[in-house]
Amino acid sequence: DKLADVIGMSARSFTRHFTNTVGETPAKFVEYARLENARLLIEEDKAISLQEAATASGFSSTEHLTRAFERRFGIHPNQYRTSFNLT
Repeated sequence: DKLADVIGMSARSFTRHFTNTVGETPAKFVEYARLENARLLIEEDKAISLQEAATASGFSSTEHLTRAFERRFGIHPNQYRTSFNLT
């Protein structure tokens, strides 16, 4: 809704145009961007906690990050870290 307001469109029109152009809804796009940020943080900083990665990436909680990460990548963030010897 905020993005639609910024460009002066209704939320419905914005969602339709965005989805047609980008190929996914604005909400999914934002979640994906947040997940990519969290994934990079987990890869690049062995000392970062999931809570810190979640907060830095815009997730409301570690649980929210974990559910989204598992849904998108099919693996728990800690398992991801371990599978790439990032522990």
